[in-house]
Amino acid sequence: RADAKEIPRILQILYAGEGESRKPDESTPPPDLVGREEKPGTVNHKGHELVAISFHMPTTCEVCSKPLWHMFRPPPALECRRCRIKVHKEHLDKREEIIAPCKVHYDPNTAKEMLLLAGTLEEQQQWISRLSKKIQKF
Repeated sequence: RADAKEIPRILQILYAGEGESRKPDESTPPPDLVGREEKPGTVNHKGHELVAISFHMPTTCEVCSKPLWHMFRPPPALECRRCRIKVHKEHLDKREEIIAPCKVHYDPNTAKEMLLLAGTLEEQQQWISRLSKKIQKF
């Protein structure tokens, strides 16, 4: 809880959480999201945005450590667009729970919030000036 004198020096910053790493204690997405397609050609599972891919160079599954590649007929594989985890498609088809949740969180409908307490009103103005310049670049 902030002291009444500190309130004028508090900045509330709202930002998109794209590419932000998840905290280990964050829960996984609800089970009803498993296997649901949001974008054509992608499958959502435990926060992953999985896309079908074929590997023709040495690559291993990050779940079972077996090869994901073959020169001529590679096994069906999936790769997350966010965290780049690579797994056999059969792990998802069999609804195996051994695929770890995605470590990269992105929800375009959600903004993150950060509260910043500046030491002085001048420092607060410096933060506002710097952040305004960064925002204008986008």
